[in-house]
Formats: sequence, structure tokens, C-alpha cells
Amino acid sequence: MKIVILTQSDDFFIPININAIIEGSGAETAMVVVINSKGALTNKKSYFLKGFGYPASMRYALKIVNQKLQDFLDRILSWKLYGGIKSMKSVCAKNAIPLVEIDNPNDDQFLEKLKSLNVDLIVSYSAPTVFREKLLKIPIHGCINLHCSMLPNYAGIMPSFWVLHNMEDATGATVHYMDTKIDNGKIINQKKVELDSRDTVVDVIRKTKLMGGKLIVETIKQIAEGKVVAKENNLDGKNYYTWPKEMDFKKFRENGKKFC
Repeated sequence: MKIVILTQSDDFFIPININAIIEGSGAETAMVVVINSKGALTNKKSYFLKGFGYPASMRYALKIVNQKLQDFLDRILSWKLYGGIKSMKSVCAKNAIPLVEIDNPNDDQFLEKLKSLNVDLIVSYSAPTVFREKLLKIPIHGCINLHCSMLPNYAGIMPSFWVLHNMEDATGATVHYMDTKIDNGKIINQKKVELDSRDTVVDVIRKTKLMGGKLIVETIKQIAEGKVVAKENNLDGKNYYTWPKEMDFKKFRENGKKFC
């Protein structure tokens, strides 16, 4: 089973889970692709600053600086300090896997590159772009995606924010087949994740992405063994969430919730 992983830039939670997929799925990872589209969270800094406020944004920025320092020290020591899981570059370098950064995975030049790899499965680990039909048809076993909620509930953008905004006591992680619609396609695996009243957005992201990484490893093994049992994903407009507006951030804060 040969896979290609498409994801987005992240300083904390994605690298450790990509590493788990590479080392634990039993598949050959031909390439890891970081998508730097407009929808990627790293390109929403001003949006988060405005929504969550300066103090929370500064706390998170300091965490990023600390993470990058840890990664720098880890690379100097040949990943003996933290195991090469502090950045996507370290994960790929440690595992000798090509790392590619692109803006658009639907670009014809990139699609030709994928075709040349004879890939069996594409794994979208929170990729920030809709995959078009040409891309979806390339891998033999299709494309699977991680979404950090219990689909069909909380499809769309920032489920970690919305479950706290709506005062939920649980969320989840879902791995599903992909089609040309966002968070659509049959569900392969999903698992509930309990929330604590003190959880922040960052806490929810950490919990759901960790669970999601485990589910993807399980899903890849099931696909390789021909043991997938998928179920319908009954998505409708009531379950889909978009970027929060000013009034949504206000209610979030009034409910005593925090970003980090």
C-alpha cells in the first residue's frame, strides 16, 4: 500500500500524528504535501487575533516560538531529544520522505506528479482545500479525510471552536471517504471524544487530532486488508459550520471559553 499524505502547516499537533501514520500504518509513504492555501489556519493570523484577542494570541505565539526552539535543538541532536516530531520538516527528514509545499493540490502539474507515483491511497489529514474530481480519481483506493468532529455533526470549519461555543460535553474524530463536497462521503471510522468544561480550543484540537491519527492508522490497515465497512454520512445544511463571526466570538467569551 503506497500512500501520499496531504495536510497543512501546524506547529503542534499534526507532525506527531503524521509521524504515527508513517511509522504505524504499515504503508509506504511516498510523499507528504503541505498545502498553503488561503484556507490554511496559518494564513488566518489576523482573523484569530481579532476574534480571540491579543492576550490569547500572544500566549499562542509564545508557544509557537518555544516549539520551534525545541525543534531546532532536536534537529541538532539528530532527533534524540524529542524524536523528530516537533515539525513537519523533522518528521519527513527523520523518515527520509519527500516534503512538498504547494498552494493548490488540484493544479495539473501536481496531479501529474501524483500519477507518476502510482499511489494507492491519498490521506488528507485536515487538508484545507476541497479536492476536485481529477485528484479524487488518481489513487486506486480513493481519498480519505480526517475531520475533527462526529460527522455528520459539526462539518465544515473550526469544529473545535463550535463545540465549545455550543457548550457541548463531547465531540469526536471521523475518517471518511472524500468526494467533491466538504466533509461528505461515507464514514469509515469515528470515535467519540469527551470534553472537560475547562477545555480550550487548543485542548479540543489536541484531543481530536490525536484520536484522528489513531483512526487513520486503523483505516489504512483496513483498506489494505479489504476490511472496510463504510456507513452513510447524512450531511445537511444544519450540520455545517463556517468561519465564526464577531457575535460568535463574543458569545464564546461570554460562555467563559478560551482559545488557549
